[in-house]
Amino acid sequence: MSQARIKNEIKLMTENHPDDLFAYPLDNDYFNWHFTIKGAKNSDFEGGFYHGNLHLENNYPETQPSVQFFNPNGRFQPNTTLCLNILNNKLILI
Repeated sequence: MSQARIKNEIKLMTENHPDDLFAYPLDNDYFNWHFTIKGAKNSDFEGGFYHGNLHLENNYPETQPSVQFFNPNGRFQPNTTLCLNILNNKLILI
C-alpha cells in the first residue's frame, strides 16, 4: 500500500510542482528521496539552495519519514536527522 500511495503522491507533485521545491525518489527507490529547497524570498535564506534526504519507512505514512539536510542552512545541523514530532504524524510528501 505504501508504494502505491507514494506513486500517487509523485504524480500529484509532478502536476502541482512548487517553484521552490524539487523532490524525487533516488534511482526509483520510492522510499529514499532527495530534495532541494530554494530559500524563501525576503528571508535570511533567500538565494540559498538546501539539499537533503527524505527516507520513508515501509509503513509510510503511518511512520514519520526521517529528514536530513546535507549542507549548512543556518537552522539545521547537516547530516543530522530532524525531529519531526511537532508534525504529529501528519507529514505527507505534498
